[in-house]
Amino acid sequence: MTVSSEIRSLTNAQPESQGTVTSNEIPTAAPTIDTAEPDTINRTSLAGNAARLDISAGAMAQDHLMQTTGAQDKTALLQTAQSALDEIYAMLQQGKKLAIQASKLQDSDEKQALQNKINQISQDIHRVSTSTQYNKINLFTNGDSLTPNDQTIINSLKSDWLEEAENVIAERYGLAGDGANLTIALDETPEPFLAATEFNYDSSGKAVDESLHIAVQTSLPAALPNGGEAPFYDDRVMTHEMVHAIMGRTMNFKALPNWFKEGTAEFIHGADERVAGDLAHSGGGMDGATAIQNALGDGTDKAWVNDSLHYSSAFMAVRYLHNQIKAAGHSGGIKDLLTDLKDNPTENLDQALNHVSNYIDTSAFISDYVSKSNGAAFIHNLDTAGEFTTALNGGDTGGIGGADADNGPVQTATSVIPDTNDPANQPLKHFHVIWPESGQKATSPIQVGASQGMAINYTPLKIDSTVLGTDKVDLVNNPDNAVTTFTNALTYVAGEQAQLNQLKNKLAAGSGQSGNSDAAAGIQDAATAQKMAAYVKANLSENAVSAYSQQQPARVFHLLAATNYFYKFP
Repeated sequence: MTVSSEIRSLTNAQPESQGTVTSNEIPTAAPTIDTAEPDTINRTSLAGNAARLDISAGAMAQDHLMQTTGAQDKTALLQTAQSALDEIYAMLQQGKKLAIQASKLQDSDEKQALQNKINQISQDIHRVSTSTQYNKINLFTNGDSLTPNDQTIINSLKSDWLEEAENVIAERYGLAGDGANLTIALDETPEPFLAATEFNYDSSGKAVDESLHIAVQTSLPAALPNGGEAPFYDDRVMTHEMVHAIMGRTMNFKALPNWFKEGTAEFIHGADERVAGDLAHSGGGMDGATAIQNALGDGTDKAWVNDSLHYSSAFMAVRYLHNQIKAAGHSGGIKDLLTDLKDNPTENLDQALNHVSNYIDTSAFISDYVSKSNGAAFIHNLDTAGEFTTALNGGDTGGIGGADADNGPVQTATSVIPDTNDPANQPLKHFHVIWPESGQKATSPIQVGASQGMAINYTPLKIDSTVLGTDKVDLVNNPDNAVTTFTNALTYVAGEQAQLNQLKNKLAAGSGQSGNSDAAAGIQDAATAQKMAAYVKANLSENAVSAYSQQQPARVFHLLAATNYFYKFP
């Protein structure tokens, strides 16, 4: 299976039984996932899931809430949940130690022995998550249920993001799907992406079994119209991912190099803000422009790395190619190239370039762009003209059809993907969307406390081995990825622990029982969780993402959030 994301893509030269990754691809023998959004990793569960746990000072609606009374009941419920979380956290720590141990072993039998222990840990996590109750009320829920945040994301996808992505891609690239299924999957634990497309390749190089993965915590806030945080809004990320999904169904997607897949997905909405960050990080001026140019390497997937610099390089390369195709007499630029690939579904990029440009093949383009340093000159000229700075200040993003690329209307971070509000269970005309809510119900809050005075709305925490990902850990074949899985799971549980402690402290304060020790404990737990989140983000490096991409299915990451500097402009 292949995964394509806004930052990376995975490609597999295996038969259709194996997966490939497109868009920001990472070579792998698994499915492809495309992910996106720079500020993705910053928004962990620690950022607060306000809808999950809150204290209400007024009377609560009673018809759908289960009630208990008394401060002792409130505290007991939270302590029960906290104790179970602590137990799960300890099990995850043990699992991570085993994964690290396995990563240092060569013998398969020794790894399998450790895998057996991991399997028992996953079973124990499942036991705790399904058996934790208070007054016969389940305090945890499994991966099949939907949280309020899950439902918000789904509502935004149904009302706006998917429909507009399809419309924009049809208008600017001339591409549309063919009625295939597209499965929406919500990932609860921290991931090195905001969104990713995952799929396998069939014998013709088309993507099959496509799914759109969304990292819940990194996509928040997911409110309409744009979602996420400026300037890398969720609707831009979803459109990037839909480029992968639609290209995957309309051409020999497997034959395309990763830089072209990712650069084309970036060009649909523009990525000048990303380029500005990578320029500054690489020294600025001509030095920065040369670094971005050279990241393209020889244009093969071996040269591809899943980081922001390579995404910027891919975007700039596609935009330069867009200009060269127009100069050769094809006014649509990249749109004409994609049309040729669509109309000739067996051809590769070499053949398509020969048809609609003055390049005889991809190598000729790479020679022009990299070897002759025309790429660096192109980037530097845009920089000195102030294009990237203007984008950071709310100007055009550099996408196809906009003011900078095509002398069209100014397309800003908020306007480059138009807004609509047209709720529909099937918002796409050319895909059949399979939603995660089929046969599932969103978790309902439990009210703890009388209707008079302070009461707690406790929503069952979404935790089990499936949500945490431990049920898919494979120490024999992918021990490094297992380490990442456990690290992400620890971060997720730490965030839930911090939320419970915050609620306990507020409850104690509201009932006049708060003490310095409780408050200090809450602050300490929150700080620990924040440190864990920072550790995960800091370690979502090239190696971490590469390890992640080796799992089945393989994933391509749209990882705008892979580098801290990218979000911190003066």
